Formats: sequence, structure tokens, C-alpha cells
Amino acid sequence: MNLDGTYTHQKYDEKVMLSELAHYITHKEQPISMGNCMSFARLVIRGCGQPFYKRFHHRKMVNEIKNQFTDRKNELRAIFAIATNKDSITSDIWTAGKHGLGYSCITAHWIDENWVLQKRVISFRVLDSPHTAIIIYRSIMEVLEEYNLKRDLQNKIFSISFDNASNNIASIDHFKRSLNPIMDGAMFHQKCACHILNLVVKADLKTEAVKELIIKFKGGLAHIFSNQERKQRFAALCIRLQLSRLRVPWDIDTRWNSTYRMLNRCLPYRVAIGEFLRNSNAEGSALEPSTAEWGQLARLAKFLGTFFKATVKLSCSYSPTAFELLKHLYQISKVYVELDELETADSTLAPIVDAMKEKFLKYWEDVPLLAIIASCLNPAYKKGYTIMILERYKSNLGLDPQFVKTQVETAFNEMFILYNSLLNVEENQPSSSRAAAARYEYKYKCVF
Repeated sequence: MNLDGTYTHQKYDEKVMLSELAHYITHKEQPISMGNCMSFARLVIRGCGQPFYKRFHHRKMVNEIKNQFTDRKNELRAIFAIATNKDSITSDIWTAGKHGLGYSCITAHWIDENWVLQKRVISFRVLDSPHTAIIIYRSIMEVLEEYNLKRDLQNKIFSISFDNASNNIASIDHFKRSLNPIMDGAMFHQKCACHILNLVVKADLKTEAVKELIIKFKGGLAHIFSNQERKQRFAALCIRLQLSRLRVPWDIDTRWNSTYRMLNRCLPYRVAIGEFLRNSNAEGSALEPSTAEWGQLARLAKFLGTFFKATVKLSCSYSPTAFELLKHLYQISKVYVELDELETADSTLAPIVDAMKEKFLKYWEDVPLLAIIASCLNPAYKKGYTIMILERYKSNLGLDPQFVKTQVETAFNEMFILYNSLLNVEENQPSSSRAAAARYEYKYKCVF
């Protein structure tokens, strides 16, 4: 719209249209043939008032997408070539089910000059088989060199995050020798926290007692919702008990969070479910959970809820999560204490608690150093509160908390020496630079 209230139509530019449409297709994962679609052309011509629009052949769209990919790649290479900050990478490897090819995806994370957390997928490729430690190492190093993230002996890579496959762990020594990480690699290898949480919960759900409990509960729900007549009677019962309509998010064997969602949704309907099954036929009556089983289901839901909240928090992609890990580990340790206390009254919980704790301690007997330092740098915690939480965490799991304070302070002293060396100001620098470095050093010391 012009200042006088009249409208001036923008001149149609085919190159701009092709570029923006290619960006939309890749961003929204639309089919490449969209530019050649009659309906889309009608929308642009009639709906958007662009009568000069001509459909794009899919080969032209493919070439445009490839050109945009090359341009973005060159921009990233230029950024990494001149940047002095450190970058962290995550890598995931899996085998596709239908054709059996192994794939590797590498993502780079860094903080730009405006202190904004950035994330880019820098590699998505087929990985040669077998997926040994050497092949994984060579594949990732090839990508790092391609993106100027491997420069002689400069330790550009701060950390690398893998899942807990044995071949991934075996490749870490090769990376340490090549990438020269800080503090002799004490914070270099970061195990995927969400993957470990998944393993711990699955260890719980695989125990025979929990399996039988879940199967019986799902059987009762299936009995209620197996036909239309029972659905209607159950809906009428919910209305009589002043409950809203129950929509069950059904449990899926490969997704433990679906078990939590099902229990979390159905437990408030305990009275309605119990009364309906009790007044049903013999098959339904046999599926009614007992009072003890309702208690076990409630405890299981509470336990899974703690892991579910931790997984949601720690799986964020565009916000920092390292400082959150210790807090969630401590919350989980408190759940273990409660289960240990209940175990004395309910002996059926013993194999469940033992299986969960064994798997949990396998990975997190020692809290990762990066999580501890990040927690200390969190203004809400700082070092004193972090040490206190860490000591309680150890005590809750039956571990010795005696040397926690000494270990944390030793690691932080080493970190401070490294940090101070990076801010060391030469005598010939301007006084303003020396003053700025002094302020940064003061802020770091305030953490302690």
C-alpha cells in the first residue's frame, strides 16, 4: 500500500519465486513436484494475484535446492574457518529397516558472537559397514575436516555426544588423540542422557512383575472399550461419577512414555474402571486390579513421571540443558529412596528396584563433570548448592559422598586456570581490554 492509499503490485520475479519456493519445500518437507502442481499454480495466480507465474519442472527445483544447500554449506565452512569459539557435536548411527543401509547423522552446536545457541546438521550420509570404532572415527573426522573444524592441533571440538553403543565408546580414544580436547578430555565424551533414561526405564518395564501388571491393566481397558455397548455404559458411569469422557492413549511396546501417558490418564478413573469391571461378566471381573495392584500402578506412574519430565527437559534442541541434568538425577535418586522404603512393606518391588538401580548406577554412579560445572555456573545453584545436591544424590543411592567437595573444587580450580589463561592480557594491550578481562575474572570467581 502506498502513502496515498493506492496499491502497487510488486513486479513478478521468477528467480525470487523459485528460490523462495525451494526454501519452503525443504523447510516444510513438501514434495519437490509442488512447483509443477496445477492446484498450487492456481493458488498463486488467482489467490495471490501473480498472473505471470509459470510452473517449475521438478528438475529445475532439484537443481535450485542443491544450489541452496551448497551455498549454506559454504557459509558454514566460512563461519567455522574464522571462528575462535569451540563447537560440540552429536552423532547418531542407525540401520534402516527396509533396505538395511546404515546411516550416520552429525549435528554441530555452538554459541555465536551474539551469545545465541546455534545448531546445524552438517552431515547425513550412508556409513560403511561394519560400524567399527575405526570406521566411525574416520567418517566423523572426514566431516570435521570438510567443515574446517579440525585445524592441526587446535582443540576446536569441545565435546562429542554419542549414545551408549560399544563401538561409539571405543572410538573416543581415537578422537582424543586427534582433537586434543581441553582438560585431557575429562569433559570430551558426553553420553546421551535421554538414551540412558530410556534404558533405565526399559529395565524396569522388562521385569516380570511389571509386565504382568501392565498386561492385566491393558486387558481391563480393552474389555471396557472392546465394543460399542460397553463404551456407552462406561461413558454413562463416568457422567454419573462426574468424570469427563475417558480417551485412552494406548500403550505401545516400543515407547515407554506411552505406558506413562496411559497410566497418567487412567488412574484418575480408578473408581469408574473398578466399578465397571466388578459389575461386568466373569471375564471382566477377573481383570479388575486389586487394591495392592492399584497402589503398584500409582507408584509406577509416579516413577515413570519423574523420568518423563527429565526426558522432556533434557531433549530440548535450541536451549542449554547441561545445567539441568544434575537436578533431574537428584529427583530420580529421591524416587529410588521412596521405592527402597516401600520395598520393606511390599516384597514384590524388590526385583523391580534392583533392576532399575543396577542399570542407573551403571551409567551415573559418577555424575558427568560437565553437568557439575554447568550446575555451578547456574546462578540459581552456584557451587555451594551444587555440592550439597551432589552429596545428597550420592547418599540416596548408597554411595560414599565423602570426597565430593574435594573433587568438585579440584576440577573447578583446573577449569579456572584454563579460563584465566584464555583471558590473560599482555602489557601492550589497551587499558580497556585489561579492565574487561579483570571484570570477567571477577565474575568467574563470584561463582565460587
